[in-house]
Amino acid sequence: MAVSWSLTIEEWFYLSFPLLIALFAWRLGRSVKAYFLTTLTYIILFTSLRVLMACVEYFNGNEHLAGVVGVRLDAIAYGALMMLGMKVWPSIMRRQRWWFMGLGLVGLTGACLLFNYELDHGLPPVLMASLITLTSLSLALLLPVAVYQTESSGMSKLRSAIAGISIISYSVYLLHSLVIYRVIPRWFDHGTWYYHYILYWILSLFLSFLVYTLFERRMTACREHFSRKRQDEP
Repeated sequence: MAVSWSLTIEEWFYLSFPLLIALFAWRLGRSVKAYFLTTLTYIILFTSLRVLMACVEYFNGNEHLAGVVGVRLDAIAYGALMMLGMKVWPSIMRRQRWWFMGLGLVGLTGACLLFNYELDHGLPPVLMASLITLTSLSLALLLPVAVYQTESSGMSKLRSAIAGISIISYSVYLLHSLVIYRVIPRWFDHGTWYYHYILYWILSLFLSFLVYTLFERRMTACREHFSRKRQDEP
């Protein structure tokens, strides 16, 4: 499926990010500064490349800009930066977690509105580049609440819900494009944008749960079975 290009972003990030950390650590030692500079380099470098390439005529098509792996590697770096903040300044991040969540929700709402406008009318490439940045940053701002609010024993159900979503997350991003461009326009082509947005989440999670339950979990169990069998062989 075409949407699986996002796997490439993860692969390149997890390959290149440790190498850049090692390079900074070689000059600065194994320190928080090396990790911070690596994260900051990713954010500045790939955001700048995205804006620069958005100004090139070839990338006036927003779908080209969104799908170029080389200008999307900053997406995971925002989450890495937030996790670094929680490690270095845990008390401050814990106190300000609700402010971060509020900013993240505002940012995601703005991103949804801009994306809805882009679907109907289109956006200038530079604004599309900014929309990509806004989405990644807003999601990262939700991390402190997700981490700190699930620490207490009374939040076990919330922890289970988050763990469940993480388990089906690969199926979610493989199926969400299908829901947006095929399922909703064909069978639910009526109503307002927020109706479609709610429906998008319900259908994406439900279909992803089915894929995980009927296919992914069984294939994983099969793989583990043969792995154990091979280990038991003399």
